[in-house]
Amino acid sequence: MDCKYLNITKQLVIGSLWLPILLLATNSAHSADHVDGPITIQHPVADISDLFAFPSPQRAGHLVIAMDVYPFVPSKGHFSDKVTYSFVIKRVKKSGEGIDSSFTTTGDEFTFHCNFITPHKHDKHTVTCKAPNGTDIIRSVDTVSDEETDGIRLFAGRRSDPFIFPVDWFTDFVTKGDFKPSPDPSKSARLNVLSIVIEFDVETVLPSGEGSLFAIVSETTTQDSTDGAPRNIDRMGRPEITNAQLVRKADEKDLRDEYNQLRTFDLTPGEIQVYKDRLLSNLHYFDGLDGAVDWLPG
Repeated sequence: MDCKYLNITKQLVIGSLWLPILLLATNSAHSADHVDGPITIQHPVADISDLFAFPSPQRAGHLVIAMDVYPFVPSKGHFSDKVTYSFVIKRVKKSGEGIDSSFTTTGDEFTFHCNFITPHKHDKHTVTCKAPNGTDIIRSVDTVSDEETDGIRLFAGRRSDPFIFPVDWFTDFVTKGDFKPSPDPSKSARLNVLSIVIEFDVETVLPSGEGSLFAIVSETTTQDSTDGAPRNIDRMGRPEITNAQLVRKADEKDLRDEYNQLRTFDLTPGEIQVYKDRLLSNLHYFDGLDGAVDWLPG
């Protein structure tokens, strides 16, 4: 999987899940996933760069979810009317404690699907998001409003994305194994992304169910024809899985496009094994770059 775990009742994000063997405990759920494969490079309007999820600090029982797309968007760039931007949520059950704990998604998927009318053919640039309870929320793009529809508030529009990151150092590190002290991070100023932000009342919008722990992933999909099945372009839960954890070495296959086109909650055992193998391979690769092996196979 590649999704986030968030506990709405305890106001605490449990962490981010890629494969069932990994959990990261944090105080907020946030990610970075810019330019993560040939397909997203070719279609940047569908490239998910960030996913955020956190309980609303102002309104108890409300969850805020946010997706950033189109990294480095130019001044005239906008959302596409050929792409559906979605948040997919599932309830999660936890068993065990500490190192023996495990998490299992249960029940149906709850989705927010967002589609746009673009300014190419219309005077207005609007977004319509369909909530899991069937409510349609329609707003003008780039307009901040406190307007609420059935417990849901929505914003879509351009936002600043100051990307603080030592790009050359990171590239040399993950592709060449060039282990050297990290320089002061470079800051790319005046960069923007397109954001979709939704705040909703969990009890009102989601069907009732057991527990308050949720797994969340963002997806972008398209259809090759009007009656065609949706096709995944990008997906994101955890930060930098594709560009860092799935990095290829020597003659290894680039797995990023295939990974992004899978559906997070519908992975087969064979698909999981492919990415688990690459994860373990890269774990030993990164571990050994300083000449010492700290993570033994056991």
